[in-house]
Amino acid sequence: MGLGGHLLWSSVIRRLHEDSGSPVRVGYLPGLSDLFRGELHDASRSIQNDTIFRDNPRIDPQRATKKSRLLIAVDRAVIAALRLLGLLRAYERFIFWLVCQMRHRSGVWHAHIDMRLHSYVRRETPDRMVWKEGGHIIDILLANYGLIARDYECEIYFSPHEEEAVNRLQESLKLTTDFVVIEPHSNSQWFGDLREWSFERWERVVEWLHDHNYPVVQIGEGGRPVLEGAIDVTGRASFREAVLLMKRARL
Repeated sequence: MGLGGHLLWSSVIRRLHEDSGSPVRVGYLPGLSDLFRGELHDASRSIQNDTIFRDNPRIDPQRATKKSRLLIAVDRAVIAALRLLGLLRAYERFIFWLVCQMRHRSGVWHAHIDMRLHSYVRRETPDRMVWKEGGHIIDILLANYGLIARDYECEIYFSPHEEEAVNRLQESLKLTTDFVVIEPHSNSQWFGDLREWSFERWERVVEWLHDHNYPVVQIGEGGRPVLEGAIDVTGRASFREAVLLMKRARL
């Protein structure tokens, strides 16, 4: 699951937090060794520094602890065997049953963001994916917890250091609030050219915005073509800083 999937989970986590009133313990599917130690998450992995979840007060990130290579290998072998035998879904349902029991006993929700049980894909074929029915993806995820979405807003929380970094960037570019942020390049690794819009069209958009006195800031990876007339910030801002810049923009 990538950044988009984690953004969707941020909305789900907010709803779980509203339901319980306690920070949600977010992590990954536990292995057999974790269960023997009374852990409901993979103790060797943590979302503490995740790009989307970092600094989120609604989350109680499960800290990573040292796990021997042997235990990691055993856990992976057990998961692989369950998958091969067609029992992985049953294992996940057992873990989720434990999650629900913990919610009733301690008042705290646990969330495993890598569970296939929570996938919004119903079936995958060689040429396409068939999505589950039931409304918005957030509706589908929350239905597993017996909850209904109140909205579909996703969220990222920023640290004072990140706020200050973007302040300095804005000052160096002499940007007020009347600017527009553009990223004209599609992620070809995932989508090929399905989402590509010709550069000429983007150039016309920039020209129109300039005619209406809106500075245009281009974000994204460095080393890619930059639109004529755009303020080039490619490669200068992290993903989170770029999101914060978009938050402050007119569009």
